[in-house]
This record gives sequence, structure tokens and C-alpha cells, in this order.
Amino acid sequence: MQQSANESDYTRISQAFVTIRGICIIGIVVYHAWGFTRGYASMSDILAQFADAGLKGKLESIFDTISLLGLHGVSAFLVASGFGLTASCISKQQEDGNFRLTPFLKRRLTRIVPMFWLAIACAILGWLINPASAPYGGGIWQGSWSQTLWSIFATATTIRNFFPDIFRGINGAWWYVGLSVQLYLIFPFLLRLARRIGWEYFMVTSVLASLFYRLIILLSPIDPELKSMAMLGAFFPSRLFEFSLGMLLAIALLKPDTLNSKLTLLPRFLLRRRYLPIHIALALLGVLLHHLIKGGEAFAEIPLSLGLMGLLVQCIVLMKALPGFGTVLLTPLNIVGDYSYGIYLTHMNIYAGFWGVMGAILAIIPIPQIYWIRLLMVVLWCCVVGIAFEGFYRNVSRRLG
Repeated sequence: MQQSANESDYTRISQAFVTIRGICIIGIVVYHAWGFTRGYASMSDILAQFADAGLKGKLESIFDTISLLGLHGVSAFLVASGFGLTASCISKQQEDGNFRLTPFLKRRLTRIVPMFWLAIACAILGWLINPASAPYGGGIWQGSWSQTLWSIFATATTIRNFFPDIFRGINGAWWYVGLSVQLYLIFPFLLRLARRIGWEYFMVTSVLASLFYRLIILLSPIDPELKSMAMLGAFFPSRLFEFSLGMLLAIALLKPDTLNSKLTLLPRFLLRRRYLPIHIALALLGVLLHHLIKGGEAFAEIPLSLGLMGLLVQCIVLMKALPGFGTVLLTPLNIVGDYSYGIYLTHMNIYAGFWGVMGAILAIIPIPQIYWIRLLMVVLWCCVVGIAFEGFYRNVSRRLG
């Protein structure tokens, strides 16, 4: 990689993204397991409970809030994806002098699709062994064979993102794989567009495109489930800003000479501690818009993704500054981050079973039956299984060449 004045910041941020993925995948697993076992309470319900409860209830409300906010971990994954693709593209161009679309798509899709297919096969096998282990899927497993086969085909090809009846089927988290494939397919064209019109206009365009799409969906008289799908990320325009933000971050670090504005200051904004109050304010604004203001969801992801990335980077900088203890915290988070895709693919297929197993174990252990202990144990084992799953896949892939 070409040496530049920003190389130190690039190393810090690229390493931080591994830890960020670890933090965010844990948050996502907590969110899904919490929702399955306790119900997806809204922020307004949690705040009402906090206001009326005693000390124990207030603590429960705080933990519920932390669990609810885990759903925003996807924003950080999108930023990391845009960053990684752009940095890789710049590196490849420096090696061979040009960009070739077909090898790029083949390389990227090969990294995510075969493991996804293996996860689908494991989910089907688990259902065949014990249908009760799959308490999700919108009745897909209980329908006709033609419906089930259609669901499997649409999931394997990721086109299920465009069909409300199977959008959450087999595994409710897999819509993100379809979104990733869409972003991979349009990435070369986004990169070409940014180079043609300039990164400043490209970012303005991505902001306007995301806002326009979200507002159209929000104001359209469509089915609530279809509206939820579209806002979540079934189709890439709703999450274009986060992905473009990651692209810009890579450019600001590796090709700052192509930027003619204050956008070159984006890495400094994330890394410098004096901007922490702004990170907090942006994150709080995003949470407020998303959870407490009607229609605010259309505008929430822009401040939320900026504030969230700043807060996460600052947390990692703080952990690294802690002698000894920081390493104890960062090492497992980096391992989880490195295997985050395997955890993401598998956790929703196994947390129901682990919840029952952990309940049986805790029933015979002489400790208080605390919900949060049980939840954290389930999350831990989901991470362990996800790491083992991806580790197995990597080992087989290496052996097969």
C-alpha cells in the first residue's frame, strides 16, 4: 500500500473495524435473543417502565435499552463494508494499475455466498432433526413443499429481499446478505460515479438518495410489513449513506488528494477525543429520531451512523490505553469480530435451543435465576458456535484450494 501522511490513521481505523465488528455482532445477537425471549419492547415502553419502576425496574430498563440499541450494529457493518471494499480496490489498482469488474465480483461473492449456502443447509438439517428448533420463518416450514422449496431458492439467491412473505423466513437476519450482494453489485458503479462527479457531490447524492427513498417508503400507503422491510434494508437505497460513508472514509485516508474539501477531516473527526461530545450528540439524535419521533426513522441513520462510528472508535482508543486490562478486553472482541459473519449467519437458528438448555442448567445450579445471566450465556454460546462454524468453513476452503 502506498505510503501517505494518513497511513498511521488508516492502520488505527482499519484495525479498529475488526473490534467494531466484534462489539456490533454481540449487540445484534443480544438484540435478537432479547427480542425472542422478552419481546421487542419499544423505546417509549422502556422509558415508561423506567419512570414508574423502583431501582430494580430502572436497572432492567437500562439493560432493555442497551439490548434494543443492538439493532443499530448493522449501521457499523455497512460502514465497515464500504470502507473495506474501497480500500481493497485502491490496493488492487496500485498493484495492477486498473480495476476489473468480473474478478472483483467473483472474489467478493465467493467470500460470502458459499458460507451462506452452508448456513442454509445447516438450518434445513436442524429443522429436519427437530422442527421445534425453528420458531420463526412465518410458517414457511409448515407450508407446502412448493412453498418451502421456493423459500429456500429465494433465500439462496438472495432475491427473498423482494418478497414480504418470505423476507424473514428460515433465518430472520439473512436479509443483510441480500443487501450485501446488492451493494457488491453496485459498488463499481458507485466508485465510477464518485470519480466522475467528485466525492463531495457523491456524498450529497447518497444522502439525498437515502432520504428520498426513506421518505417515499414512509409516506406510501403500503403494507406495514413491506414498509418495515424497505426501511430496514431490503433494497440498497435505504442504507446507501452508511455504505458511502465507509467508502469516503477509505478515500480520505488513502487518496486524500482526490478530495477538495473538509471531507479530508473525516478520519480526524473519528479519532480525535475532542470531538467526543459531537459523537454523543449525533448518536443521541439518531436514537431519538429512530425510536421516539414519528417519521424520524427516515432521517435517523445519518446522524446515528456518524455518532455511532465516532463513539465506537473512541471506546477502542480508550481500551487500548488501558495497560493489561485493555488487551484482555480487545483480544476476545477481535476474535469475535474476525468471525462475525459466521456468528451472524448462525445465531438465529440456535438461540432458541440454547435458551432452553441454559434454563435447564441454571435450574440445577445454586445461583439466583437472573434473566440477564441466562441471556449472556446464550449470547456467549451463539458466538462460540458461530466462530466454530466459520472456522470449519475456512479450514475446508483452504483444503479444497
